[in-house]
Amino acid sequence: MARWFTNRNDLAPKWVSFQHPEPSDTTPYSAFFNCPVHFSRPETAVCVDGSYLFITLPHANPQLRQMMDDVCAGLVKQLGTALEPGWVAQARQLILKSFKAGLPDIGTVADATNMSEEELKSQLAQRGTSFRGFVDELRQALALGYVRDPSLSLVDIAYLLGFSEQSAFQRAFKRWTGKTPGEYRKF
Repeated sequence: MARWFTNRNDLAPKWVSFQHPEPSDTTPYSAFFNCPVHFSRPETAVCVDGSYLFITLPHANPQLRQMMDDVCAGLVKQLGTALEPGWVAQARQLILKSFKAGLPDIGTVADATNMSEEELKSQLAQRGTSFRGFVDELRQALALGYVRDPSLSLVDIAYLLGFSEQSAFQRAFKRWTGKTPGEYRKF
Protein backbone atom coordinates (compact mmCIF):
# COMPACT_ATOMS: atom_id res chain seq x y z
CA MET A 1 0.00 0.00 0.00
CA ALA A 2 2.89 2.35 0.71
CA ARG A 3 3.98 1.95 -2.91
CA TRP A 4 0.51 2.81 -4.12
CA PHE A 5 0.01 5.78 -1.73
CA THR A 6 3.36 7.33 -2.64
CA ASN A 7 3.61 6.37 -6.33
CA ARG A 8 7.01 4.84 -5.52
CA ASN A 9 7.53 1.25 -6.60
CA ASP A 10 11.06 1.26 -5.14
CA LEU A 11 9.81 1.12 -1.54
CA ALA A 12 10.44 -2.14 0.27
CA PRO A 13 10.30 -3.27 3.89
CA LYS A 14 13.50 -4.04 5.79
CA TRP A 15 12.11 -7.50 6.51
CA VAL A 16 8.83 -9.41 6.82
CA SER A 17 7.97 -12.26 9.18
CA PHE A 18 5.10 -14.74 9.22
CA GLN A 19 3.85 -17.05 11.95
CA HIS A 20 3.03 -19.85 9.54
CA PRO A 21 5.66 -22.37 8.41
CA GLU A 22 7.72 -21.75 5.31
CA PRO A 23 5.89 -22.85 2.15
CA SER A 24 7.61 -25.03 -0.42
CA ASP A 25 7.94 -22.09 -2.80
CA THR A 26 8.91 -18.73 -1.26
CA THR A 27 9.50 -17.03 -4.62
CA PRO A 28 6.19 -15.10 -4.64
CA TYR A 29 6.95 -13.71 -1.17
CA SER A 30 10.44 -12.57 -2.10
CA ALA A 31 9.25 -11.08 -5.39
CA PHE A 32 6.41 -9.16 -3.75
CA PHE A 33 8.21 -7.84 -0.67
CA ASN A 34 11.69 -7.46 -2.19
CA CYS A 35 13.35 -8.00 1.20
CA PRO A 36 14.24 -10.86 3.57
CA VAL A 37 11.16 -12.95 4.43
CA HIS A 38 11.11 -15.10 7.59
CA PHE A 39 8.69 -17.89 8.49
CA SER A 40 7.74 -19.73 11.71
CA ARG A 41 8.26 -16.57 13.76
CA PRO A 42 6.35 -15.61 16.93
CA GLU A 43 4.42 -12.89 15.09
CA THR A 44 3.45 -11.73 11.65
CA ALA A 45 5.15 -8.37 11.15
CA VAL A 46 6.49 -5.92 8.60
CA CYS A 47 9.50 -3.76 9.46
CA VAL A 48 9.86 -0.55 7.45
CA ASP A 49 12.38 2.27 7.57
CA GLY A 50 11.23 5.10 9.84
CA SER A 51 11.91 7.62 7.09
CA TYR A 52 8.83 6.29 5.26
CA LEU A 53 6.72 8.24 7.76
CA PHE A 54 7.97 11.47 6.23
CA ILE A 55 7.38 10.70 2.55
CA THR A 56 5.12 13.28 0.96
CA LEU A 57 1.87 11.81 -0.28
CA PRO A 58 1.18 13.00 -3.84
CA HIS A 59 -2.57 12.60 -3.41
CA ALA A 60 -2.81 14.15 0.05
CA ASN A 61 -6.03 15.97 0.88
CA PRO A 62 -5.51 18.74 3.47
CA GLN A 63 -9.24 19.09 4.14
CA LEU A 64 -9.59 15.37 4.80
CA ARG A 65 -6.54 15.45 7.05
CA GLN A 66 -8.00 18.33 9.08
CA MET A 67 -11.31 16.50 9.36
CA MET A 68 -9.58 13.32 10.55
CA ASP A 69 -7.43 15.30 13.02
CA ASP A 70 -10.61 16.83 14.43
CA VAL A 71 -12.29 13.42 14.65
CA CYS A 72 -9.24 12.00 16.45
CA ALA A 73 -9.17 14.91 18.89
CA GLY A 74 -12.86 14.36 19.56
CA LEU A 75 -12.36 10.65 20.15
CA VAL A 76 -9.48 11.28 22.51
CA LYS A 77 -11.69 13.63 24.53
CA GLN A 78 -14.46 11.03 24.53
CA LEU A 79 -12.18 8.22 25.62
CA GLY A 80 -10.16 10.19 28.14
CA THR A 81 -6.99 8.71 29.55
CA ALA A 82 -6.06 5.70 31.62
CA LEU A 83 -5.22 8.06 34.49
CA GLU A 84 -8.81 9.21 34.86
CA PRO A 85 -11.08 7.68 37.47
CA GLY A 86 -13.58 5.15 36.09
CA TRP A 87 -16.57 7.36 36.84
CA VAL A 88 -15.33 9.95 34.30
CA ALA A 89 -15.44 7.44 31.45
CA GLN A 90 -18.86 6.21 32.61
CA ALA A 91 -20.23 9.74 32.74
CA ARG A 92 -18.73 10.58 29.35
CA GLN A 93 -20.26 7.52 27.67
CA LEU A 94 -23.68 8.11 29.18
CA ILE A 95 -23.65 11.76 28.11
CA LEU A 96 -22.63 10.85 24.57
CA LYS A 97 -25.46 8.31 24.32
CA SER A 98 -27.99 10.75 25.72
CA PHE A 99 -27.36 13.46 23.10
CA LYS A 100 -29.85 11.78 20.75
CA ALA A 101 -32.62 12.45 23.25
CA GLY A 102 -31.52 16.02 24.06
CA LEU A 103 -29.48 17.25 26.96
CA PRO A 104 -28.35 14.71 29.53
CA ASP A 105 -29.72 14.93 33.03
CA ILE A 106 -27.26 15.32 35.91
CA GLY A 107 -29.33 13.01 38.09
CA THR A 108 -29.17 10.19 35.55
CA VAL A 109 -25.42 10.62 35.15
CA ALA A 110 -24.92 10.75 38.93
CA ASP A 111 -26.93 7.54 39.38
CA ALA A 112 -24.97 5.78 36.63
CA THR A 113 -21.68 6.69 38.33
CA ASN A 114 -22.97 5.63 41.78
CA MET A 115 -22.86 9.18 43.14
CA SER A 116 -25.34 11.69 44.37
CA GLU A 117 -25.79 14.84 42.31
CA GLU A 118 -23.82 16.78 44.92
CA GLU A 119 -20.95 14.28 44.84
CA LEU A 120 -20.83 14.45 41.03
CA LYS A 121 -20.82 18.24 41.12
CA SER A 122 -18.04 18.17 43.70
CA GLN A 123 -15.95 15.70 41.68
CA LEU A 124 -16.37 17.80 38.53
CA ALA A 125 -15.45 20.97 40.46
CA GLN A 126 -12.24 19.26 41.60
CA ARG A 127 -11.50 18.69 37.92
CA GLY A 128 -12.05 22.40 37.24
CA THR A 129 -15.40 22.12 35.50
CA SER A 130 -19.13 21.93 36.06
CA PHE A 131 -21.65 19.45 34.71
CA ARG A 132 -22.61 21.91 31.99
CA GLY A 133 -18.93 22.52 31.16
CA PHE A 134 -18.29 18.77 30.99
CA VAL A 135 -21.20 18.31 28.57
CA ASP A 136 -20.15 21.37 26.59
CA GLU A 137 -16.59 20.05 26.19
CA LEU A 138 -17.88 16.78 24.75
CA ARG A 139 -20.25 18.58 22.41
CA GLN A 140 -17.47 20.85 21.18
CA ALA A 141 -15.10 17.95 20.48
CA LEU A 142 -17.75 16.13 18.48
CA ALA A 143 -18.94 19.26 16.70
CA LEU A 144 -15.49 20.01 15.27
CA GLY A 145 -15.38 16.61 13.60
CA TYR A 146 -19.01 16.62 12.49
CA VAL A 147 -18.76 20.06 10.86
CA ARG A 148 -15.85 18.86 8.70
CA ASP A 149 -18.04 16.05 7.33
CA PRO A 150 -19.83 17.47 4.27
CA SER A 151 -22.36 14.63 4.30
CA LEU A 152 -23.84 15.99 7.55
CA SER A 153 -26.15 18.99 7.41
CA LEU A 154 -26.05 21.53 10.23
CA VAL A 155 -29.51 20.37 11.27
CA ASP A 156 -28.21 16.78 11.50
CA ILE A 157 -25.25 17.92 13.59
CA ALA A 158 -27.47 19.93 15.94
CA TYR A 159 -29.63 16.81 16.43
CA LEU A 160 -26.62 14.52 16.97
CA LEU A 161 -25.32 16.86 19.68
CA GLY A 162 -28.64 17.14 21.51
CA PHE A 163 -29.49 20.72 20.57
CA SER A 164 -33.18 21.54 20.34
CA GLU A 165 -32.68 23.60 17.18
CA GLN A 166 -30.00 24.50 14.66
CA SER A 167 -29.74 28.12 15.77
CA ALA A 168 -28.79 27.03 19.32
CA PHE A 169 -26.06 24.82 17.86
CA GLN A 170 -24.78 27.69 15.68
CA ARG A 171 -24.57 30.05 18.67
CA ALA A 172 -22.69 27.45 20.72
CA PHE A 173 -20.31 26.72 17.84
CA LYS A 174 -19.57 30.42 17.40
CA ARG A 175 -18.86 30.65 21.14
CA TRP A 176 -16.45 27.67 20.93
CA THR A 177 -14.55 28.65 17.79
CA GLY A 178 -15.29 32.28 17.02
CA LYS A 179 -16.73 31.15 13.68
CA THR A 180 -20.08 29.93 12.44
CA PRO A 181 -20.22 26.26 11.44
CA GLY A 182 -20.44 27.33 7.78
CA GLU A 183 -17.32 29.50 8.08
CA TYR A 184 -15.45 26.72 9.89
CA ARG A 185 -16.48 24.19 7.25
CA LYS A 186 -14.93 26.38 4.51
CA PHE A 187 -11.69 26.79 6.50
